[in-house]
Amino acid sequence: MTYDWIRFVADVADALPGGLFTLAVLLLLVAVAVGLLIQPPGTMNFSLPRGLFAKRSRPTTVTGEAPADDDTLGELPTDELLERARRFMAHGDHRRAIREWLRVMVRDLVDRGIILNRPGWTVTELAGAAANALPSITGPLSEAAGLFSDVWYGEREADLTSASRMRDLSDQTRVAASGHAVEHVIEVAPR
Repeated sequence: MTYDWIRFVADVADALPGGLFTLAVLLLLVAVAVGLLIQPPGTMNFSLPRGLFAKRSRPTTVTGEAPADDDTLGELPTDELLERARRFMAHGDHRRAIREWLRVMVRDLVDRGIILNRPGWTVTELAGAAANALPSITGPLSEAAGLFSDVWYGEREADLTSASRMRDLSDQTRVAASGHAVEHVIEVAPR
């Protein structure tokens, strides 16, 4: 009996291009297909990540034109970044408002000499460098970094509450940094 089974498998493998390897791949595919077919409905949750192929709408400004491309912003002053953040919130683009509030915090910290302007830093590295230079901003800046990361990288949905929280954290950071003079800027090397 065993000899007949082995001979049958060998004959089938000989008939296929690629031999035994092709037979093994086909059997694996059949096993996966059967497993998927006998799976009870509703017990398997397979979907592509939400943001991978979804098109995001680009909000428009009051005049109807699309906002400036975020990669071409350059070195905007704090006042312009504040205006952009407020405009995004007013137009319901909470995701981009959260990013602008973070930019406001960073620009303010750079302008005050608390941190160096280092393009390419992650938000966590930025928060660490600022906290080392000025410990009183650790709380609000760490929370802001977490909120930003959740929305931008964790695909958490941004809403008015989260954008308002980010605005409040930006205000707290500015107030905490306003009365502090930093004798030297602490630079944290990226990991």
